[in-house]
Amino acid sequence: MINSSWPSRFLQLGVVGAGTSVAAFFVGTKHCEIVEPLDPESEALFKSPWYRLYNPRNNKPMSDACVRRVPLRLLRYDLLVDAKNGGSKLVEAFAQGCFGSSSTIVANHFLVLRHTPTSILVRCGASPFDSPSSPRPSDGLFEFSAVTDFDKGYAEFRMTSLFYDGQADEWPEDKEVMGAGMKWLHQQYAKLWMENAVRNCRMSKFRSHRSQIEMAKEKIAKEKEEEK
Repeated sequence: MINSSWPSRFLQLGVVGAGTSVAAFFVGTKHCEIVEPLDPESEALFKSPWYRLYNPRNNKPMSDACVRRVPLRLLRYDLLVDAKNGGSKLVEAFAQGCFGSSSTIVANHFLVLRHTPTSILVRCGASPFDSPSSPRPSDGLFEFSAVTDFDKGYAEFRMTSLFYDGQADEWPEDKEVMGAGMKWLHQQYAKLWMENAVRNCRMSKFRSHRSQIEMAKEKIAKEKEEEK
C-alpha cells in the first residue's frame, strides 16, 4: 500500500471541499428556473420607454429571466398583508435581499427607473452618472418583480435581464452580446441572487411560524395606531 504525502492529502481535501461547495450551490438553487431568450412580443420590458431610449436602434440584446415560486405559507405575514392591500413591501424586501439597502442609486452601479407595487426596474452596466439620459456601449435593464397569487397559494419572484450595446449603429443577428461562459456565469449568479433575495422575504427557520405571525400582527396594529 502506498502512503500519500501530506501535500497530496491536502490537495485531495481541497478537491473534495470544492466539489462539496459546487454540489451545495446546485442543490441550493435547484428551484430556480432560467427562461431564455425572452419573447419581445410578450415581455413588457421590450416595450418600455427606457428600452427604446437606451437602445434606440433596437440592437439585439441578451435576454433572460430567473424565476422562483414560493408557497405563501413560507413568506412573512407582514409582507403578505401589505401585498394583499396593494402595497410594495414584498418586492422591496425582495430587492433589498440583493442590495442590503433601499436607494435610488445602488452601489454606484444600479439606477432605479421605475417602482410599482410589484416591480422595481433598474438600469445597470455602468455608473448611473455615465450618460444618464443617453445610450451606452455596455448597457442593460434589470427588473425585480414579486407577484402573489392568493388563489393558487404562491408568490412568483422574477429577475429579468436585458443586456445590449445601445450605441452600435447596427448589431449582426448572429453576434452574441455575451460569450457562452460569461452568460452561464451571469445565470448562476442570478440564481444565487434569487435565493438570497427570497430568503429576505421568508419566515425565519429559527422561530415558530405562529409566533412570527403574532409578532407581525402586533407590529401592524402598532403601525396603524401610530397613523391615527
